[in-house]
Amino acid sequence: MTFLNKAWISLKGTVKGFDSPRQLAMGVAFGMMIGLIPKDSLLPYLIALFALLTPSNLACLGISGFAFHILSPKLDPVLHQVGNWFLTLDALTPYWQSIFEYSIFSWMRIENTVVTGAFLVGLAAFGPVFLISKFAFAKFGSKAHQFLAQTRLARWLVGNNQAPHLQKS
Repeated sequence: MTFLNKAWISLKGTVKGFDSPRQLAMGVAFGMMIGLIPKDSLLPYLIALFALLTPSNLACLGISGFAFHILSPKLDPVLHQVGNWFLTLDALTPYWQSIFEYSIFSWMRIENTVVTGAFLVGLAAFGPVFLISKFAFAKFGSKAHQFLAQTRLARWLVGNNQAPHLQKS
């Protein structure tokens, strides 16, 4: 229940404009990582848990996670190639056998080339996605916030159901 409460407060804070561009961008970057990795692995859930411990915006995390989840099947051939390259590196071959002896690694499904490729691409893209998102939120966030704050959904989320022309100044 605490998670749902935090998510609701985060969504309301996003609509009200309380979050900084850094927090919004952190949510987008974590959402990108979660959205790329197939959900039958333990990895996206561990990343989500880590994201909950950071000051990232959960609304942006959810929206970008959904967007990248929709995009990820189209990236599967590239993710497979990256994962296959990494899993077949000669230098790492001795370590894979010792790693797979632990049951938690079978739950993570890192032997799957798409899961490993998605994790590696997500790690590599985390910084650039964060920086681009932070720049975009800093530059265009106030204009987008003003537009979105006038919608009925935004007024409902923040608890102000009156029409803007009926509000007291």
